[in-house]
Amino acid sequence: MSITRKLKIGITFGDVSGIGPEVIAKALSDSSIRKLSVHFVLFGDTKVWELARRFAPKNAHFAPHIFAPSYIKPQALASLKKESLPSLDFHKKDFGKISPVFGAWAIHWIREAVEACQSKLLDAMVTGPIHKEACHRSGFRFKGHTDFIAHLCAVKNYGMMFYSQPLRVLLLTHHQSLKSAIAGLKIETVLESILLGFEAMKQLGVRRPKIAVCGVNPHAGEAGAFGNEEIKILSPAIQKAKERGVTVSGPFSPDTVFHSCRNQEDTIILAMTHDQGLIPFKLLAFDTGVNMSIGLPIIRTSPDHGTAFDIAGKGKANPASMIEAIHLAVRLRVNVGRGKKRELGKLF
Repeated sequence: MSITRKLKIGITFGDVSGIGPEVIAKALSDSSIRKLSVHFVLFGDTKVWELARRFAPKNAHFAPHIFAPSYIKPQALASLKKESLPSLDFHKKDFGKISPVFGAWAIHWIREAVEACQSKLLDAMVTGPIHKEACHRSGFRFKGHTDFIAHLCAVKNYGMMFYSQPLRVLLLTHHQSLKSAIAGLKIETVLESILLGFEAMKQLGVRRPKIAVCGVNPHAGEAGAFGNEEIKILSPAIQKAKERGVTVSGPFSPDTVFHSCRNQEDTIILAMTHDQGLIPFKLLAFDTGVNMSIGLPIIRTSPDHGTAFDIAGKGKANPASMIEAIHLAVRLRVNVGRGKKRELGKLF
């Protein structure tokens, strides 16, 4: 299969015992995905794929796709030489099972896809959900996808952004305790996140992005009555960003800013902690939200859900978030690679 004239998007299966392969199969059979001028390179197991394809609609037609081993020569990726992986023998009874074997393969596929992006063999990558316990049992030492991919790309300043039609949210801190997140707040890290959010919105095609910064405390501290992080950390960071030409405002009361910024396509909210940002985001876009890694030299998106072991193997998984993640990866590649929004009409 020749894929030299079209965009090439890699998709990793994630944990094979979760819903990742199912939502990928359903997504590739979706009419909006089949219309894209894209070939998909799958990083996963062919036996698992045959099981997953059965969950797609009856008589479904799939977008053009090929498995990574058929497209990427082993010598092109360093990871294929370095890793010694356990045998992957997956059966229906394994759905919903936590296994270090499945975790090891999920991490291997991520590494392969990242290296393929770095080698310009892929234009972008979309990742299926991994199970952190399974990965950690296999010896994985990172908190999750984002940290691992940033490590592979040798990037220290990166972010986790969540995109949907109603809201765009950037997390200042994510996979850490609330206590450590607040204790670690610094002017420099807040400024870095504001700048990351500004550039990410430009990649999305927004000419004049606006950044709304959440406060840490109730009512954004009420001028110091409920805490002074807004005065000592957030306000100075906001001022420094303004001096760099960024349109940024706040800190705003966290209980009102999400409502105020809802459906404002030119605005991204900088949330201080994981739950502060993701509770309202998932309330409004649980099925369609997309996780977008920013600050990296490659494009990576992901559906905004986990492995959903409770419904894995039952054909009940909703592919909407995976579909949106694919569309966003293509949109970012077109905007970043060609810099012309007019090209989007050919792809959507």
